[in-house]
This record gives sequence, C-alpha cells and structure tokens, in this order.
Amino acid sequence: MAHSKTWFTAHKDGLRKLVEHLPKEMIIFELVQNVWDEDATICNVSIERDPGSAYVRIICEDDVPQGFKHLDHAFTIWAESEKKGDPTKRGRFNEGEKKVLALCRSAEISTTTGTVLFNEDGTRTSSTRKTDKGSVFYGELRLTVAQVTEIEEAFHRLIPPGDCETTLNGAELANRSPVIEFTETLPTFTVDEEGHLRRTRRQATVKVYRRNPGETATLYECGIPVVETDDHFHVSVEQKVPLNRDRDNVTPAYLRKVRAAVLNHTVDLLDEDSAANKGIDDAMADDGVDEETLKKVLEKRHGKKHAFHDRGDLEANKQLHSEGYAIIPRGSYSPEVRKKILNVGAASRSGGLRPTPKPFSSDPSAPVMKTISPKDWSQGMKEVAEISQYLAKELGINSDLLVRFGLPRQRWWVAAWGGDLTWSVSCLGKKWFATWYEHPQALLGTLIHEFAHKGAPDHLSQEYHQNATRIGAQLAMHMATSSKKMPHWRKVRDHLKAVAAA
Repeated sequence: MAHSKTWFTAHKDGLRKLVEHLPKEMIIFELVQNVWDEDATICNVSIERDPGSAYVRIICEDDVPQGFKHLDHAFTIWAESEKKGDPTKRGRFNEGEKKVLALCRSAEISTTTGTVLFNEDGTRTSSTRKTDKGSVFYGELRLTVAQVTEIEEAFHRLIPPGDCETTLNGAELANRSPVIEFTETLPTFTVDEEGHLRRTRRQATVKVYRRNPGETATLYECGIPVVETDDHFHVSVEQKVPLNRDRDNVTPAYLRKVRAAVLNHTVDLLDEDSAANKGIDDAMADDGVDEETLKKVLEKRHGKKHAFHDRGDLEANKQLHSEGYAIIPRGSYSPEVRKKILNVGAASRSGGLRPTPKPFSSDPSAPVMKTISPKDWSQGMKEVAEISQYLAKELGINSDLLVRFGLPRQRWWVAAWGGDLTWSVSCLGKKWFATWYEHPQALLGTLIHEFAHKGAPDHLSQEYHQNATRIGAQLAMHMATSSKKMPHWRKVRDHLKAVAAA
C-alpha cells in the first residue's frame, strides 16, 4: 500500500478563489507586516509595470540579518509560527504570504538560506542562490491601474515602527507621532504549553494618532490597518488584536472596549464637534468608561448647564430652557447610556433640577391629604370660600366650584387647582384666613393664578399665560363695575378706610 507523506495538500487556485475578493491592500499589508515583525531597519517595496502589460511586479526587500529563518515556511501553510505565541507580533497562522502567493502568476523568495521559485506552470523549484542579508520577495500579479492605486493609497495609511525605514517606489513612508500613548488591559491571544492559541487579556500599549486631512479614522493592529471606525482618532493597539479570519474587522464588544479606553485618555483633547462623534456614544456604554469622562463628554456636548428632557415634568423643561440650560432630547442617548449618565450624576432630568410643584400625588397608594371638615371651618375660611365661589362663577370658571381647606405635609404651596380649589392652611396659617381682608391683593392674585390653570396645568405654556391675562382683565372690569356685589368685600373697604384714617 502506497502512503503519501502528509495528510493535506493545499490547492493554489482554491486559495486564490478564497482571497481574491479581499481588497488588494491586503497584498501590501501582508508583505510589510512580515518585515516589521522581524529585526528589520529597512523595508523597501516597489511596484513596476511594463508598458501595455496587464501584470505588475511587486518587490519587497528587507535587511533582517538572519533572513527567512525557515525557508520551507514560504510554501507550507499553517506551519508552526514562532510569532504565534508572541502577543506583540502580528502573525498567527503562517498564511499571510501564501495569500499573496496565491494571487501571483509567478513568484520568488530569496533569503540568506536559499531561494524558492514559484513557477508559472504551478511547480516549485529551489536554488542555492542566497542573499548576504535580508530577504527579497518578488511576485507577478494581474492588477488593474485602479487596483494598483488602491495598493499605493493603502501603503500610506500604514503607521511604521520608528526603527524601520519603509519606502514605496523610493518614497519613504512618513512616521507619525501619537498625540497620546497609554497602557490598557485588552483581549488578545497567546499559546499554551502545547502550542494551542488561547484567548487571554494583557496590558497593551495603545497609541492614538490624529487623522491627516481626508483620512477616515481606523483601528490598527501594530500599525497595520484593520477596520475603519469613523471615530475622531486613529488608534493602534500594539499587540495581537482578536480579528476575524479575513483580518479586516473586530467584534463590536472589542471595539467598544478600545473606544472606552481611548475616550478616558483623550476626553480633554475633544472639542464640541469631536465630542459629538458617534463612536463616543459606543464608548460611553462600556463599563470601562470613567464617571469623570462621562461628565466631561456631556459638558463638551451640551455646555455646563444641561439636563435631560423630562416628559413627566414638561414645565421643568421650559423653566430650565429659560435659564439657559440645554435640554437633551430623550432619544439622544441609548437607554443604557442614559441610565449610566443619570446614575453617576453627569446629568439630571429637568424635573430633578426644577421640579414643578405638584400638590396632588398621582400615586394611588399615596396617603390622601387631610382636609378640614366644613363644619370646622373658621369664619374667615367660610368668607374666603364664598368669595372664591362667587368669582369662579362671575368669571366663567366654574358655576359650582368646590372649595376645600387642606392640611398638606408640604408647606410650599398656597393653593392648588384640580378642577376644584384647595387652600393650604398648612402654608397660610389660620390667622391669614381670619385677616384675609387685610391682604386682598394676595387673595385675588392667588385666585387669578389658580383659575388660569383651567385647561392649562403648565405654568409656562401659552395657554396658561393667555388664561391668566384674560382672567385678570375680567376681574379688573368686575371690580370696577360690580365689586359691591362681592360677598364680604365690605370688610376690605372698611379696612382700607381705617388704614387711610390712621
């Protein structure tokens, strides 16, 4: 029985079909990252095309002293990678350059240990030809002009390590200086004793960069672009990032965690416009975002004076708006972020800052306010009740007004309207009712205020304002023409004469 040497044989065309849908920037990323993962100080890339040819030559050479350590890894997919267990290296599965090779018509890899030629007819041959140091990758690929442009533009999105001069067609890739650099514990990969990849968490250096004009903010793995984020900054995590198989995305949970860490360290660099970035909303939902960071974001977005719109207290919204507060609409934040903001005190509901007085509870389980039985009313209470009922009828408010005298626990309200009228003895005191005629303006002013609430519970609404002015005008006309008809009003006139005589 004949036996083959290995279980598997990789099919070049099959791999090509799996990767040809990927953006062609993958080619430059895979070649450059292989160099950056070694002790290279030079990485030179060139792209050449003969006139009229559909093929281009891509050459990538480096100065790594030991060259390609294991030349057979150039054609062995998924060989054990020395980089797999190092979280600070980009490589994992020893398959990156195979993706590039699968797209090539022919290719060649020369290094300090020899040369491998990948022939156009699908065969592979070896040569003893060696380099003095470093390695050279040469590949012929069928690429359109647009695809070459895509690769060249992608090259300039790379963020090179400071110790490796990286060029494309002789032009050096510009180094970038981070605006801030910090460490954060983030998910990554390592290997166990048997060489199996395992998820873990470790402290990673995170570098934050400003975008150049026209650039879209991107998440990087050790300077290699992974996925565009549309955030305010570029962010490079200097360790293995948990990527999908195509190496072009991360999970939403991972991106959120990175965003939260970046926001904690960059919130003071944001202005009003950059603080409005949608990625910041995602960061704010993460458990890792600091309370002080939340407060600063809210202040940058909405100013120092802000509050959430309170649908349970519409009057409070208007009151704060009149005081110069920014009222934050309910839909501005997700429920989880809104809850977090409220819990840490980064913002309050309008009703929490300027609660509209509510003498009557809407809670059916709340104790009913104690009222004074009509048989126990003082003479002054009876007179105030009769005046209230008289004016309610004359002014067209209610022809059969029910008047109560209450003893609420709250002492901040004088009277309350609820379709009927309740006077607060707790606030005014019994003496006030005994001497009501000494302060008729207070009596009439309170009645105007309460009567205006008919159909308009909101003090700051246009309806309430119109009611109050109309009722005030009606009362003025009534007092000018018919005050003698008002019950007990003679006490007011007598009091005013006595004061004048004194």
